[in-house]
Amino acid sequence: MSKTQVLETSYAQFCSIIPVDQCRSMKRPATATLTCSVLLFCLCAWGPALFRSRGQEAYGGSLPFSEETKGVPSRCGTWQRQYATFHKRTLRGELQPRYVVSVAVQAGLADRLVGTIQTFFYAIITKRAFQITTYDSIPGLELAFDPTRSQINWLRAPIEEEIIGPLKFSRQQELGLQDGEYHPVIDVKYKTKWAYMYLINDMAKSAEIFGGSNLLYEPAGYHESETVLVASNRGQVLKLFDNPNHRDTLEEWGLSRLTAFQCAWEYIFHPQPGVVAHAARMANKLSTPTALKVGIQVRFGDAEFNQSAATDSEAALERAEPYFRCARDLEAQIAVGADRPVIWYLISDSLNLRKAAQAKFGNKIVADTQTQPHHVDCNNAVAVCTGKRRLQAHALQTAVADILTFAMTDVQVVTTESGFGRIGGWLSGRTKAMWQMSILQGDWQVNCGGPPDLVENLSGNWSGI
Repeated sequence: MSKTQVLETSYAQFCSIIPVDQCRSMKRPATATLTCSVLLFCLCAWGPALFRSRGQEAYGGSLPFSEETKGVPSRCGTWQRQYATFHKRTLRGELQPRYVVSVAVQAGLADRLVGTIQTFFYAIITKRAFQITTYDSIPGLELAFDPTRSQINWLRAPIEEEIIGPLKFSRQQELGLQDGEYHPVIDVKYKTKWAYMYLINDMAKSAEIFGGSNLLYEPAGYHESETVLVASNRGQVLKLFDNPNHRDTLEEWGLSRLTAFQCAWEYIFHPQPGVVAHAARMANKLSTPTALKVGIQVRFGDAEFNQSAATDSEAALERAEPYFRCARDLEAQIAVGADRPVIWYLISDSLNLRKAAQAKFGNKIVADTQTQPHHVDCNNAVAVCTGKRRLQAHALQTAVADILTFAMTDVQVVTTESGFGRIGGWLSGRTKAMWQMSILQGDWQVNCGGPPDLVENLSGNWSGI
């Protein structure tokens, strides 16, 4: 393979995770480092053509955005343009005001993202304009995603405390209620204007509603309210395809249980330049076109965000050894032939693990050994970001970049008690290429030489999909 062919394929791979119009206003530089060239050349020059000609074949049809906007039906179906028009007209006041607002949750990024996408499907099914808002010190998703460059502008201004207050998880905690016991209801005087759907930490309720209820009549008794506020950090998108009230509609739109989550992501989320820049550093290192790329995601826990309390390097390597053993099993099973290079891409909340793994495995490992992660939940005891918008943006952008670059891998070993790796794996378009390992239960007997985890297990564990 010539150098030009290698670079072309590298660009195509990186374009598979970044919307093509990210840099329409940018110009190709006369001179640039390889990293800059990969980023700008991919996005501004060769990216669209290369991806359409090569990326579909290389990545099983995984597209960086829905081609419906260009009049070409895609594996995401044909609903996008119609909904975008409806959304714009609703926001302009040309149609009856009907909204669904995804309310930020005091939780990690993966939980917030799956809850947001679940809420998006509720919006399109019930024919409401979808929006996202936050409150207090919780960083808004607009720090990582540009709503003005999305297919729909989903940004909602903050909502007054009297209305949004009951949807805060802290309110449930103040009342001493367990998950599933808190059911806030809007004051009857606001019934025509507002309604609540509170699904925080309630996977069973989410499954019940999205798997069997007619969403047109949810929330019960309040389905005609102008605006439904949804607080959710759980995802049950796949359950919609078991729901007799809506599965036929979704399939008529051209969606399937294996593509719906990825299609919604691409429709809603357009990465900010800071995300693209951070992703480029790792994407360049994952650009070897013939290599088998094994994604490894190890989640130790929130204590890792406090470097003084983090797991030390030796202990981190010991705890993560089963993940590396699993990667070796997959490598032996898939990378047939000594000539095929193999790359392990490690993402983790532990900076010490990333550094130690790099030192131990050398060039075999690709890992960010520089960035100290920060928790994106500013109400979390380990997150120190009140009033520090730059730190908030950095935390969100680096986390999203990790998810997008993890989506460049061919197979993934992920932590059961985390949605972070599963989102990246799901966005890869390879929904039958993930193996889960529990960091809490010591479930180290996973047979990574055998078949991958079932889609049902992947979508239903932890915060779901």
